Amino acid sequence: MAFVTLLSAEPNPNQWLNMSVPDLEKEIEHIKDENLKITLPFGIGMHHAGLQPSERSTVERLFVEKKIQVLVATATLAWGINCPAHLVIVKGTEYFDGAQHKYVDFPVTDVLQMIGRAGRPQFDDSAVAVVYVQDVKKNFYKRFLYEPFPVESSLLPALPNHVNAEVSAGTVASKQQIIEYISGTYFYRRLFANPTYYGVENPTPEGMTKFLTQVVDDCIDELTTSSCINVEDAAGDISPTVYGRICSNYYLEHLTIRHFIEKLQSGLNVKELLKILADCPEYAVIPVRHNEESIQESLNRILPIPLPKSTEFDSPHVKVFLLYQAHFTQFNGLSADYITDLRSIIDACIRILQAMLDICITNGWLDSSISTVILLQQIIQGRWYWDHPLMALPALIDHSVDGIGPYLTIPQLQAQYDIDKKDRKLNHQEITKITKEITSCTILDEKEAKQIVEALCHWPILTIKSSTMQNGLKECPINLDNLNAQPIQLEPFKRYKLRLKIQMLGPNKVTFAPRFHKEKTASWIILIGNKETNKIHGFTKCSPIEGSRDLRINFTSPSMPGNYTLTVFILSDSYLGIDQEYAIRCKVQN
Repeated sequence: MAFVTLLSAEPNPNQWLNMSVPDLEKEIEHIKDENLKITLPFGIGMHHAGLQPSERSTVERLFVEKKIQVLVATATLAWGINCPAHLVIVKGTEYFDGAQHKYVDFPVTDVLQMIGRAGRPQFDDSAVAVVYVQDVKKNFYKRFLYEPFPVESSLLPALPNHVNAEVSAGTVASKQQIIEYISGTYFYRRLFANPTYYGVENPTPEGMTKFLTQVVDDCIDELTTSSCINVEDAAGDISPTVYGRICSNYYLEHLTIRHFIEKLQSGLNVKELLKILADCPEYAVIPVRHNEESIQESLNRILPIPLPKSTEFDSPHVKVFLLYQAHFTQFNGLSADYITDLRSIIDACIRILQAMLDICITNGWLDSSISTVILLQQIIQGRWYWDHPLMALPALIDHSVDGIGPYLTIPQLQAQYDIDKKDRKLNHQEITKITKEITSCTILDEKEAKQIVEALCHWPILTIKSSTMQNGLKECPINLDNLNAQPIQLEPFKRYKLRLKIQMLGPNKVTFAPRFHKEKTASWIILIGNKETNKIHGFTKCSPIEGSRDLRINFTSPSMPGNYTLTVFILSDSYLGIDQEYAIRCKVQN
């Protein structure tokens, strides 16, 4: 804005703009950011994560085409975006690190990338790069900008995660093999070239061997404490645990698995699981900028799940907890920085929640497993599970829901408009008819009503056509959810197979989730459990279903003789309000 003020006082305030007024107006038509609308007429573009992708693309294109002469950008522009310039000014070499709560220096490689943008191929014979830096750091940057510098390894802090992945893959199975693995890395080469950098106190051959042995021992201790590996003391053999495989499968830090093992248990509700999710080490890198603790304290006062007043509001985990709540509440008062942070938080959530679900299922916790799936549904749909089911549809607010049907769910609304009977797309006449019905009972306009119809057509409709129980080669049909039916005879603690023929209506490959910014396929989780004992007896994860499909779920019968009611839970990993459950009466006898 300082540039705009100075240009306004110039005889030619448009000296940095190389496009006609009509062309400029066409470009600004699609811009939503108010600051960008002000700066573009002066030939100044802005590029940061708070802009929409289309706005960033427009700014990049205008700058590359020389229609605007000045581009003010964040440091991320240095990586991955090709916008060379004749003059590059790096205004400061520090940034605020939320994890450390202080300003830290950019890596020298980042500074090199920034000044490397100076010089346009085919246009410039020379270019200028200016780096504004504290005078005490001037000689440091002069040295590293003009002289080659060694690239050191960053493997050591992350070594336990890499070793866990290798152990889970079966390529490392002993302490000796860990040493052999390290000897093939860049870290090993640099360790002997620059031992002081890595904290080696005695750079003799004996000292280096002792250092490497200690590194391996510390790595094994860390992974053992996180329950990711088992170590046979006698032979020194190493094997992965189920937790180690989950950690490797979902690319998580071993500290995250340790956190889940300590915090996850039976009987957790969605609120408690949200706190566990927000506190996981994966989110420790979320930045908490200067003075954001006061903003977070204000958010805490208006969101549904308040934290105690004694909470440290400059914690990244507190920020994650509050931003998830803002996402579910559809809070519209977030700044551009917070919207960017929320996008980063949600990007990582699916693999973290899948790991939480796997741990709950591994331990047989039925209620915690179901609550984890509901939390995942909340994140995808951007709603609380306790909201009215129809509130997941676009454009609907409380009084509009009352007009459509205060006690209806989405499947019931689909049935009311006969959408659940269509194995094809609605034609124009049918869409118009439903749209008129919605507008007649609400204050919604025709466009908003059409959005609701479109969403109803996207919401999957799942039906079980048949179900059978298999025991080896024997197979018998069963009547799900008929409590008057004769109980199925089972033997104690024996493996059985439930076979379901499922039919799906609707375009189910891609989830309808306007509040989730990434494309996601709609998958299903099927659990067989006992509500009375809160135990899972069997489960399977199912990829998107199109048309009809046969599913087989292996489960183990209860170990003690008696009468039981097992429940089949069919849970969506993407949609709220369409989960199904069916009861199976069974009798376990000797």
